[in-house]
Amino acid sequence: MGEVAVMNPVSPMQSRPGSERRQFRRFPIRLPVKARRDDLLGHSDRPIAEPGPEALISIDVDDFSLGGFRGRSGVALRCGEALTVHMPPFGTRPEIDVTGRVTRCQRIDKRFDVGVEFCQTNAAADTSPWLRLPELFYMAGQMTRRNDS
Repeated sequence: MGEVAVMNPVSPMQSRPGSERRQFRRFPIRLPVKARRDDLLGHSDRPIAEPGPEALISIDVDDFSLGGFRGRSGVALRCGEALTVHMPPFGTRPEIDVTGRVTRCQRIDKRFDVGVEFCQTNAAADTSPWLRLPELFYMAGQMTRRNDS
């Protein structure tokens, strides 16, 4: 599997003029990912392929930013729940694992609209928030090119 990466915003989200409060620009993407529900395991140092079926879920990512993503899940998640999200290879970039916390989960029809903030959810020194920044910028650049075409 890929390396673990985490993202922490430089400062907490602050209100901005108008209705936009987001700290980072959103990029539309259709990306199915696997997520490990680390809080169900009691720790997050096991490889993502090892947990039982209750701890491994699928999320269809609808858009992302450098601060997190929005997607749809068939499973209700708790706000504050720690996840490790396995992002498949994208373009020329390898697969990566990104940690984060659920910021919201709202039922819409038979699925759940989920917001996840990238953040450090374990104390390992090699999970610096900036390890996978180039891959996330690459994905953002690819999405911008696709949308501008």
